[in-house]
Amino acid sequence: MGKFPENPQKRVGVVFYPNPLDSRAIGPLVKKCAVTFLLATPTFLQIYLRGCQPADFGSLRLVMTAAEKLPDRLASACCSCAGRT
Repeated sequence: MGKFPENPQKRVGVVFYPNPLDSRAIGPLVKKCAVTFLLATPTFLQIYLRGCQPADFGSLRLVMTAAEKLPDRLASACCSCAGRT
């Protein structure tokens, strides 16, 4: 886990993991570190939906995808998994 230097007004943490395909490690890491923002490709999100527990992502407030088009079915599945509409 890495952290940016402390800002006098607000502290910002960043969590890194060397293999984004390792859903068995990503889910628990997100939960342990109480990650609130996740940046991932739709391909990685699909892997996380299949390999992680919904409770692992309970701290997330914002999920952003990039590099590929996000299919509607995957966006809906992510929202359902998080208990949001």
